[in-house]
Amino acid sequence: MEAIYLKPKDLSPGISLDKDSDKFQLYGISCPPNAFEFYEPVFKWFEEYKKDPLELTVFDLNFSYFNTSSAKFLLIFMNKLGELTEHGFEVKIRWLYSEDDEDMREEGEEFEDLVDYDIDFEYIPVNSDNFETDDDFESILNDTF
Repeated sequence: MEAIYLKPKDLSPGISLDKDSDKFQLYGISCPPNAFEFYEPVFKWFEEYKKDPLELTVFDLNFSYFNTSSAKFLLIFMNKLGELTEHGFEVKIRWLYSEDDEDMREEGEEFEDLVDYDIDFEYIPVNSDNFETDDDFESILNDTF
């Protein structure tokens, strides 16, 4: 299965989807002009992934901001992830947020309430003052876990 790696840009998030390294991440700002068009490769990737998923899929989400159409994508995608639980697989979402941004934490809690499946959500406050690159994201994850 081919991995997807996209670096974050001004209005689009970074994406890392790599089953071989157990790395599933969306992060940054998500305001693409057409979220569903932007995220279409993520949906296609997931269709392949669900044919042979890992026993535990841990998905890291760390957004500083996302628009309404991105929120719709996120909810649909979280429900797709949740479908794995119907087949005996475990799904965990690690919702990382800036430690001084309680609104973003609450966004994660709202998603948890709206998802139709029993997905384990973990809320992780991070100091993201210098969070600008993929390496910074990796550093945050390594320091946290």
